[in-house]
Amino acid sequence: MACAVGTALIDLSHGGTIAVSGEEAATFLGGLVTNQIKDVTAERCIYSAMLTPQGRFLWDFTVVERDGGFLLHSEPDRMEPLLQMLTMYKLRSKVDLTNASSTIGVLAIAGPTAGVTLAKAFPELAESLEAAESGSVFSPTMDAASDDGEAGARLWRDPRHDAFGWRLSASVDALPHLWDRIEAAGAVATGFSHWEHHRIAACLPRGGAEFIPDVSIPLESGLLEMNGVSFSKGCYVGQETTARTHHRGTIKKRLFAIEAQEVPEGTEGLAVGAPVTVGESKEAGKVTSLLCREGGCMGLGILRVSDVESEKPLSLAGVPMTANKPAWASW
Repeated sequence: MACAVGTALIDLSHGGTIAVSGEEAATFLGGLVTNQIKDVTAERCIYSAMLTPQGRFLWDFTVVERDGGFLLHSEPDRMEPLLQMLTMYKLRSKVDLTNASSTIGVLAIAGPTAGVTLAKAFPELAESLEAAESGSVFSPTMDAASDDGEAGARLWRDPRHDAFGWRLSASVDALPHLWDRIEAAGAVATGFSHWEHHRIAACLPRGGAEFIPDVSIPLESGLLEMNGVSFSKGCYVGQETTARTHHRGTIKKRLFAIEAQEVPEGTEGLAVGAPVTVGESKEAGKVTSLLCREGGCMGLGILRVSDVESEKPLSLAGVPMTANKPAWASW
């Protein structure tokens, strides 16, 4: 698999993008998102989220600067509700909000040789890419044949975790040329299922899966470890509950990698949302992502820490399974 041994190139343009601009854009977002919006510059991006007043997850996104404003890159299908929510909070703020999902696309470049491949594709950035830290942003030079004048290309090292790799956003008209350029440098084009396999194997959470709208407590799913929350910034919606949960150490459930190595053919109930049980019948949590193939299953689940640490047998749909703490876990 390219994500494991080389460089994988994945089209994530099915996702969504909201453009936020205007003289009060930074102040407006600062009162809504979990991370420090003041840290976003032309050279640095952040990962952040929006919560309910009760501290439940609503949306997560990477925030990238563009033309003095911000682009919020998020999961697909929920951009119009996000735009509506932002519009509700706008009131008299001097802010312009646009759903740019149809005009801006995103590519993922991941794998152990991703940085080397990108340096070949964009030689003018080679030295900078080698020293790039998490969240670093670059502006690739478009050649005359492909520059539509509004490509607005941005390349960044994902601020969440190294295994997420890199992202490249640009106008949908410029994206095919950029795809060809990266592929010619040695990347292997792969599908979204390949990316999901890599993500799950690395125990990386994503919105809509480990972060469930109106349900998830974000700290359970790894928002802090994915660098998505600041405890030193000012107030934001859901801030009080999030800070109290963190500082009191009251988080009882966490994200785990789960695996069932031998699944009998015809087993029913193997699905996202299925309960993971401990002992004979007690529910320890639920599956959030799952891939089954070749007689086995691997996935992710939000499970009660005490149940996992009890060393009592765990099962999924009656099939014995194991649960392991992610390599990135700091709890």
